Order: sequence, then C-alpha cells, then structure tokens
Amino acid sequence: MLEGNIPLGLHHCQRLEWISLAVNKFSGRIPKELSTLPSLSSLFLGQNELTGTIPPSFGNTSSLEFLGLEDNHIYGNIPTELAQLPNLKLISLTFNYLTGPIPSAIFNKSSMVKIVLTWNAFSGNLPINNGIFLPNLELLLLGHNQLTGNIPSSLCNSSKLTMLKLGGNLFTGPVPKHLGDLKHLEALHLYRNQLTNEPGSIELGFLTDLTNCTSLVQLGVEGNKLSGTLPNSIGNLSNSLEILAVNENQLIGTIPKEIGSLRNLTVLSLSAIINRNIPSTLGEIKSLQRLYLGGNNFHGSIPNEICLLSYLGELYAEHNKLSGSIPSCIENLRGLQVMTLSHNKLTFIPSSLWNLETLRDLNLSFNSLAGSLDPNIRPSRVMEIVDLSWNQISGSIPRVIGSFQSLSSLNLSRNSFSGPIPNTMGNLITLDFLDLSHNNLSGQIPKSLEALSHIQYMNFSCNKLAGKIPNEGPFMNLTSWSFMENEALCGNPILKVPPCASNSSKKSTIKINLRYILPVIALMLIFSIKYGSEGRVSTNGDIYSYGMMLLETFTRKKPIDEMFSAEINLRQWVSASLPNKIMEIVDGGLLRMQNGSDMVTSQSILLAILELGLECTSDIPVERCDIKKVLVKLNKIKKQLLHIQSI
Repeated sequence: MLEGNIPLGLHHCQRLEWISLAVNKFSGRIPKELSTLPSLSSLFLGQNELTGTIPPSFGNTSSLEFLGLEDNHIYGNIPTELAQLPNLKLISLTFNYLTGPIPSAIFNKSSMVKIVLTWNAFSGNLPINNGIFLPNLELLLLGHNQLTGNIPSSLCNSSKLTMLKLGGNLFTGPVPKHLGDLKHLEALHLYRNQLTNEPGSIELGFLTDLTNCTSLVQLGVEGNKLSGTLPNSIGNLSNSLEILAVNENQLIGTIPKEIGSLRNLTVLSLSAIINRNIPSTLGEIKSLQRLYLGGNNFHGSIPNEICLLSYLGELYAEHNKLSGSIPSCIENLRGLQVMTLSHNKLTFIPSSLWNLETLRDLNLSFNSLAGSLDPNIRPSRVMEIVDLSWNQISGSIPRVIGSFQSLSSLNLSRNSFSGPIPNTMGNLITLDFLDLSHNNLSGQIPKSLEALSHIQYMNFSCNKLAGKIPNEGPFMNLTSWSFMENEALCGNPILKVPPCASNSSKKSTIKINLRYILPVIALMLIFSIKYGSEGRVSTNGDIYSYGMMLLETFTRKKPIDEMFSAEINLRQWVSASLPNKIMEIVDGGLLRMQNGSDMVTSQSILLAILELGLECTSDIPVERCDIKKVLVKLNKIKKQLLHIQSI
C-alpha cells in the first residue's frame, strides 16, 4: 500500500491514458499537473486520504471519461469546468465533504452513464422543467446530501436508468407519476425525505405506477410524509422485488391481503400507523427473512401463518396492541435470530419458544405475560439478550438459565418471580447487565455471582432478599441503589444495610455497640433532666428540636442532608422505615463490633429510641411528648442496656 503524496512526475508521461492509484494511503492535494495529460481518459484516486479541492483545470482534459475520487477528504464545490467535459461518462465523488449546488451542466450531458455523489453535503435543487437530459444514464446516486425541491419528472426520460437513489435528502412534493416508465429500474430509494401524496390522493398511487417496473428489486420510501392507504395493487409489484419499505409515514387503513403475492420479498417493513389485524397472507411470502411491523395499531393475535416463514431471521412487531399467546408453532422458525414483541398485550409464552436454537435477541417486555417459565426450557448456546421485564410472570427463575453460555443481558425486573436466585447464574461469565428488581425473590444473593467479571450493571432492589451481600468481584463497585427495599440484607454499611452478625450470635442477628450507645443515652438523660428542671424544654417548639436531635444522633443524618427534598424529610424517612427497615437507617457506628465484647440484643431498643424521636416531632404540636415522659422512656431504655451489659 502506497503512502505520501501522488508523484508529480506522472504529468511528464504525456501518453498516459489510464491512472489508477485507488485504495492506497496517498495524502495531500490532487496534483493539478495531471490535468495537462492530453490523452488521459481514466483517473481513479478513490479510497485514499486526499484533501483540498478538485482542481478546475481538469475541465481542460477533454479526453477524460472516468473520474473517481470517492472516499477521500475532498471539500469545496464541483468546478463548473468539470461538468462541461464533453466525453465524461462516470463521476464518482461519494464519501467526501463537497458542498454547494451540483452544477446543472452535469444533468445535460448525453454522455453520462453513472453519477455517484452520495454522502456529501450538496445543497440546492435539481433542474426542473425538462432540465434533465440523460438518455444514457444508468446510475443516479445522490443520497445523503441536503438537496431540496421537487424530484424532477424529467428523470423519467432517462430510459436506461437502473438505480435511482435520492434517499436522505430534503426533497418535497409528490413522487413523480411516470417513474413507472423506467422499465429497467432495479432500485428506487426515496427514503428519509419530506415527500407527500399527489394533491387529493387518498392512497399511494405511485405504487400502482411502479407495477410497470418489472425489474424492480428494491423499493424504499420510508421516513417521508406520505399519507393515505396502501393500494391493493401493491401485490402487482415486480416478481423480482426483494426489499419493500414504506414504514414511518402517515398511513391508515389495512395491509392489503394482496401483499402475499410478493413471493420473492426478503425484507418487508410496514411500520406506520396502519390499524386492524396482521394479514394471514404474510405467511405466503416464503422467502421473507426480515419482517418489521412495529409502531402500528395492530389488534388481535399473531397469526399462526407467521410460522410458515421458514427463512425468517428477524421479527419486529413492537408497539402494537397484539394480544393472546405467542403462537406455539413459533418453534418452526428454525432460523429466527431476533424477536421483538415489546409493548403489546400478549399474555402467554409457549414453552416451544425456547426450542429456537438460533434465537439470540428476545424482547417481550411491557406485555401482560403471566404464568411461570417452564423449568425445563432448552439451554441456549447463542442467546445474548433476554428482556422479559414489565410483565406478570410468576414462579421461580429456572436454574437452566445459567446454561445460556452467551448471555450478555438479562432483564427480569417488574414481574412476580419468587423463590431464590439460582446459584447457576454465576456461570454466566459473558453477562454485563442483570436486573432482577421489583419481584418477590427471597433467600440470599448467590456468592457465585462474584465470578461475573464482565458485569457492568446489577440490580436486586425491591425484593425479599436476606443474608450477606457478596463483597468481591463486581459487588465492590455497586451502590446501595442496587439493594434497596429488601427484607434483611446485611453487609457493608456503605450499602445502607446493617453489618452481618457473627456466627457466635445466639439470640439475634443485630449487634449494638454498647461502648457507644450507653454514653449517648447518658448524655440524653442529663440533657433532659437539666433542661426539664429549668423549664427550657417546655414549649412544643423546644420538644420538637429535642426529638430532631434524637433522630439526627441515631441516624447520623442532618435535616439538610442532600438525600432529603420537598418530597421527603428526615422525619418522614425514619417513619417510613419503621419497624421493618430499621437497620437500613441506623448509624452504622452503633452496630460496629469492638474486640468481640459487644453484646447481642434485639431491634426493640433502637426502635424505642427512634419512636421516641418521632413522638417528639409530631406534625401536630399537642401530640408531642412532654419532657417527663421523655425522661421515663430514656431511663427505661438505659436499664435495658445495663441489663444486657451485665449478662
């Protein structure tokens, strides 16, 4: 592979007719000296790293027929001099940074056979009013620019045209009616523009015109502003048609049953605003490989005829109103790799679905799926993504899920799964996303999950999990958010869970640091006795402040802590956590072991202290404790603690 600048010595070879230096690493500018070669007919400099502009002097090379500068870093305009070359047949400038209008002279050259200008930033309109005279043109590729205006109807006079690709521009107005006159047309790409219907038309009439294009293989008009209905004549399109995309428009009505006549389709995309049912005649398109039906308003069930599409590799029918069961015959789609049926009203997953040995991406989220998963589903070697979230699936998570050896993402959240998390999940070494939140899972988080070295996200929140949170591997990088709202998890206090009890515990699972808590209680008592005798804690406002001091001391949280907002304050947070989640809010320092001398007690002491704080901070002043009751309760708590210390 050659590098550096293009050798300047080439212009001394006056008899050179053909220069091909494509697919190298030439950089720098295009040498204008090459334009002095009187016999040069072909210049191919594509797929290099050339910069700068196209030298206008090439307009003097009257013998030039083929110019290929694609895949470089060329900028600026197409020189008008270049467009006037008398013998030019091919110009390929795709994948550059060219701007400005395309010189109109290019569209009036009877010699032109191929115009390839895709993926630049050309702007302006194409010539109209019969301003295009290209009788020998076979390829006109202008996609992915910034061209505006109408598509000229005079293009229909280019009778040899086989490919017309104008997608990814800003064209407006209707699709020219006489495109059907292009008998040799094989590919028509008009996608991602702003095309509309003929005024007064209630259906896509141009599709009827295109039934005359008997060689048509690709037809893409998706992403426009086309409205109305699909004509029944859609079934009369070319027998050669392999790709049909009319999605992302403003269509209404139904998919005509005649679409089943397009027996050679491999890709069908009808995502639009079509309503009613999916036509069963889709099952007649035996060659179909990719079917896109998402974003419609389809009702009813998925027709069993879908199972006749034995070559189907991708099925998308998300964001509809499909109901009932996924057809049990789905296992007949032996080559299915992607199935996305999310955001529907489906109610049942047949066990046969798991027999699809090629399925790698399954998304059934946001449905009404109920029942449990078959514990004996077939393990998959290729499945990469499983998303069953936001359903009503119950029962246990099958242990066999740990045999899905290629799984990278598993989302079972927002269901009703119960029972333990299978230990076998630790075998999913390729997993990088795991969400089991908002279920009814119980038991411990398996320590085997510490082996998931690729994991980037794990969420176990809002379940009934208990026991020690694993602390190695990916668990070292998780935050409390991954474990919140469980029953009895324990571990590192930074995760807002209590530390786990030692194995020597006999009466309970909670350790209270008496060396810390007894002095705190003593200080509280002194404060209460002193201020009570002086009458300083006599008003409702003062007792409120005292109660807040209790809550702050035992939670180590300030009312101005960043975790609090207008929606929830310190008191509300404590109140919502009692009695079942008390260990999630108590200061971890109260629970720290010291030299094994701490004694075991129940949660009742901490609960009594926090409840006292809540009584003192009631929102209704008359319901707040007076200082005498505070003294009685604190003394009682102190006696309990002293009794424990003496055991």
